[in-house]
Amino acid sequence: MGEAKRRKAQDPSYGKVKQKRSDKKKRFDISKISRTELIIWAVLLGMVLSTFIWSYQIQ
Repeated sequence: MGEAKRRKAQDPSYGKVKQKRSDKKKRFDISKISRTELIIWAVLLGMVLSTFIWSYQIQ
């Protein structure tokens, strides 16, 4: 509690300034994914899909 009182004494607007809200509309940004990671995910997804198709054809 002492820290808050000390900071309020130094800055009278401490705790009263609203923080910026995070942009919840942009949850997935493909530009943040590296090319290598994108290739790895595409290969893994392809392996999963081919496994499901292969197991369906065996039945």
